[in-house]
Amino acid sequence: MTSINALRFDQYSGAMVCDEQRHWNPERVKIYAADKIRSIIPAEIRERYGLAACYGNTGTSSVGDELRLTIYREVEMAFERKCKEYGEIPAEFMSLKEIVNLAWHVITRMKHRHVNEELRHRYGFETAELIQGFKVRNGENCAINNKNIVKEALDKIAGDPINPKPDPVFGNGGIIAGFDAEHGFRVYVFSMKEAFVEPSETGYAALGSGGDTTNFILPRYFNKIG
Repeated sequence: MTSINALRFDQYSGAMVCDEQRHWNPERVKIYAADKIRSIIPAEIRERYGLAACYGNTGTSSVGDELRLTIYREVEMAFERKCKEYGEIPAEFMSLKEIVNLAWHVITRMKHRHVNEELRHRYGFETAELIQGFKVRNGENCAINNKNIVKEALDKIAGDPINPKPDPVFGNGGIIAGFDAEHGFRVYVFSMKEAFVEPSETGYAALGSGGDTTNFILPRYFNKIG
């Protein structure tokens, strides 16, 4: 069970908390971990610009770890490119909204990569080849026209948000909560099943299999402090 939660206290502050229960053997020996929330902003950038953001992921832990590390590195590389472009450390960097957009790009790119790996393993072609209707092998065009294979491949690409099966990629969702000097503290919610990212309009967010419980508790607390 995973529960990833974020709560906005006021314009300047908020909190994130998670609870992760894992088991992997027939005896169902369980461990509890709170490491599914990590900063995606390098310390130098956070201190210089007052920009903070943490990402928490539900679903497959390895996918969440990959996402957090990749987003962190992308932010770091964006800062390095801007320093090189200006020839000095710039006076301004990115807003929290821009960090969220960058994170969504990373999530989408990673989802496509994992889907292509699955398609290559099962059918010997990738998404772009399926769309064009053929693959090129040894200089020859090989048509992709088996109706059953095409349907199976399209299902893997699109997923099924109505009846989702356990899936290491599509079964993931996430929250970014953070602060920038212009807009204050905000919370954003991601879903790889429904393919969206949006700001939380309620002042809190609760994801994961534990969300059915926290979605009763957090509204009461939020109304109390609001």
